Amino acid sequence: MTNMVCLIGRLSTDINEKDSTMTLAVQSNIKNEEGVYDTYFIDILLYENMLKNSMEYLKKGDLVGIKGRLKTENDELIVVADKLSFLSSNKVGEE
Repeated sequence: MTNMVCLIGRLSTDINEKDSTMTLAVQSNIKNEEGVYDTYFIDILLYENMLKNSMEYLKKGDLVGIKGRLKTENDELIVVADKLSFLSSNKVGEE
């Protein structure tokens, strides 16, 4: 069995250093009954160096790719990031 999650979405908030989390807004690729694409807000748990790098380079609205795994914590299903890809960043080009 494999426990793997791959997500691409935009940061819906700045990274929460206290909880070591970020929230990713991921849009569905299938329209709902009203003809609109649903958006899902998924909490992602970050560890150590990944958290530090993310806080330095990512801001709300940046496009991010996540490869990780599902984990249950306090009867809640969360995504733990194993690999993070910066697909766009507001910091690129800043001096």
